[in-house]
Amino acid sequence: MITLIDNLELPEDKLYFSIGEVENFLDVPAHTLRYWEKEIDQFNPETSPGGQRRYHRDDLCMIARIKHLVEEEKFTVAGAAEKLAGWEKRVEQGQAARQIKKICTEALAEIQAFVENM
Repeated sequence: MITLIDNLELPEDKLYFSIGEVENFLDVPAHTLRYWEKEIDQFNPETSPGGQRRYHRDDLCMIARIKHLVEEEKFTVAGAAEKLAGWEKRVEQGQAARQIKKICTEALAEIQAFVENM
């Protein structure tokens, strides 16, 4: 799956980015990033011990999604937050379904082994 930040040239060795770097990479003003942070529960970047925001690559993906929803699809910030919550729920459901499938597959293998050894 191609993410919305795949075409950015991000330094490979950096784990975190400053608000200024994110502003430059994604062309989103710092005040907008701070506003989105307050309004969208799913968007919650870490802060350093000194109180500065530290954005991880996952945060950049989230910002790109929010920007796309707001600018391209014309969602309000509240609407974008709802859409992101729906995506998050589907991801969680998919992970749960994969876990259930794994447990069922393992149980079936144990049953088959038991039946074969009777």
